Parts: sequence; C-alpha cells; structure tokens
Amino acid sequence: MRLRTAIREIAFGVGALVLSSTLALAFPDRPITIIVPSSPGGSTDLMARIMGQKLTERWGQPVVISNVAGAGGSIGAARAAKAAADGYTWLMTTNSPLTTNLALYKSLDYDTERDFQAVAMIAQSPMLLVANPRLGVRTAKDLVEAAKKEPGKIAVGISGFGAGTHLAISEFSRLTDTKFTIVPYRGGPPMLAAMISGEEVLVGFSDIVPALPLVRDGKLRAIATPLLQRSAAAPEVPTIEEAGVPRIDVTSWNGIFIPKATPVEVVKLINGEVNRIFSEADVRQRIEAIGQNPVPAMSQEQFASFVRAEIPRWREIVRNAHIEIQTLPAQ
Repeated sequence: MRLRTAIREIAFGVGALVLSSTLALAFPDRPITIIVPSSPGGSTDLMARIMGQKLTERWGQPVVISNVAGAGGSIGAARAAKAAADGYTWLMTTNSPLTTNLALYKSLDYDTERDFQAVAMIAQSPMLLVANPRLGVRTAKDLVEAAKKEPGKIAVGISGFGAGTHLAISEFSRLTDTKFTIVPYRGGPPMLAAMISGEEVLVGFSDIVPALPLVRDGKLRAIATPLLQRSAAAPEVPTIEEAGVPRIDVTSWNGIFIPKATPVEVVKLINGEVNRIFSEADVRQRIEAIGQNPVPAMSQEQFASFVRAEIPRWREIVRNAHIEIQTLPAQ
C-alpha cells in the first residue's frame, strides 16, 4: 500500500514537472497584458511600452499596456493579483503599491508576498530636492542651516500625503533634526507650479522627470538628489551626502511582478528575457532619457529577496512620518 502511494506521489511530481516544463517551452503563444497602475505618459508607462515593443520583436506576440490608475497604484495592483497565474498578465510598477501602500492603507485587496512573484527589477526612479532661487539655498547643507535658524518657517511642498515626496522630506527632517511646514498638493505638477510662483512654498522633493526641465530652464534650482550616486539624467546635481548631510534612502524603483502561482519555469524565462532587454545599450539610453537610472540585472531570487527586505523598511519610513493610516477609496 505504501509502495503504491509512493509511486503515485512520484508519478504526480514527475507529471507536474513535465507539464510545467512543457508550458515554459510553449510560452508565450498568445498576447501578453502588462498592467501599469498609473496614467499614460509617466516614466513607468513609457518603460513598459519600450519593453513591450522589444518583447513583441523577440516573441512575436502582441503586448498590451493596460493603464489602471487610482489609489496610489493599489487598484491596478489588485487587478493584477486576481489575474490567472499563467504568465500572461504582468504588473509593472513602482515600489509604492507593493511596499509603501501596505503601511498607508487600512486594508488592501492583495498582499505582496502572498499574491505576487517578484520577477525583475527594471530601474531606479530618482528624485531631486529643488527650490525656488529666491530661497537663496544652493546645497542641502544650506537648507539645513536655514531651517535650523527659523524652525517651521520654510514651507515645503509635497505631491500628496504619503507620496514619495512626503516621505522624503519627512526623512530629511528627521535625520537632520530640522522642522518644516508641510503644504500638500494634488500631484507633482501643481506642487512644482506653486514652487515656481513662490507664493506658498519655495522648496520640496520632486520626481526627476517633471522637475529637470524646470531646472534646465532656470525656473527652479536643483539642490541635491537623495541617491547614493549622482543620477545619470542629471550628473551635475550632487548627492545629499556630498553636501555633508545624512543620506535619506527613499529612492523609488520599478519592477515586474506576476501572480504568485505562476510556474517557476515561466517566471525564470520572463526574468531572463527582461534582464536581456534592459541590458541593451539602446534601451538603457532610452530609459536614461526619461530620467530613470538603469540597475544591474538581478536573478528572480535576488529581486524577491530585495522586495522582502523593502516591505519592512518602507513601513518604518511611513511610521516615522507619522502619517495617518488611510482607508482605500472605493473601487
């Protein structure tokens, strides 16, 4: 009896392995959908379209980019989590929906570790600390000194409560023992417009993509970047550490995730193909042109380990910012 049971178990395991390997060999045999949990035209969307074009050239299958914005990316992430675990629906996202939002919202329709496989890391999305020239600061150290002279007097713009810009200034304030007045806006463009006018705020962190043209036009001054190294898109802008100020680790990143139960052979196949695409010189140049920093290729296991470490790290950053936990908007 035990022998028959053992034989059945071995046969089942071998059968599952053969089926999984066969699936990987046949993959892909139909269109792939990449869910981007933000609006068209942003850096994540643009990188998804660059990748989609390359995948179609290599695999001969259409790649559909589906923009599902809302709730800081949580709506798109929830949709991806419920997709079939067959490798044909991907989530390409910044870290926020799968790390920061776990600490920001009371309840989500997904859990990063339970519902997703981390597949590949794509790029870092750097921020800049920018200021209206009227503020009279040129370095991060200048800003710290000005803030300490008159605590709370300098008003800082953020693109929304819990946004990366909010977490960045919170960490900056905590690590430099400074105090600012926080002024929230509904998104990055209104925040930058207010910073240029100088009527309400004069300084703040911003994603590099919308801020850099304003810096190049002389409307804003780039003070520093919180990256460990200078951004490839703005090599003239020093890091915060170069100014003698403690580094804040709030760099956003982009990655690809798929439903948890996707066969491991398919996961590894996708990881290898994506890594090859983003190691190509023309692709790296294109993502640098939209303000993103290419990253060294990671294996699927390396990226999964990285994501597991990121979840508690961002939870602590949110906790240090004393942001009230929010209720997820109705979907």
